[in-house]
Amino acid sequence: MIAKIETHFQGNLAAIETTGSAMPDDIGVKVMRVFLARFLQSEDGAVTVDWVVLTAAIVGLGIAVMTSVGGGVTDLSGDIATELTNQEIATY
Repeated sequence: MIAKIETHFQGNLAAIETTGSAMPDDIGVKVMRVFLARFLQSEDGAVTVDWVVLTAAIVGLGIAVMTSVGGGVTDLSGDIATELTNQEIATY
C-alpha cells in the first residue's frame, strides 16, 4: 500500500514541477466536475434556506411582541416601585 502511495506522489512530481499543482489539469477538471454535479444534486442548501427563513420569522415575531408589550411592562414596573416605596414598615 505504501509503495502505491509513493508511486502516486512520484508520478505527480512532474505535474507539480510544470503546473505548480499536485494534480494534473485533466484530473483536476474531472474532480471539479464530479464535485459540481454532486453539489447541484444535493438538496442540503434548500433545507438550510428553509431553516434560516423560519428562524428569521421567529426572531421578527419576538421583536414585534417585545415592542408592543415593552411600554406596558415599563409602566407596570413603575407602578410597583411606587407602591413599594409608599409602604411603611411596621416595627414593634
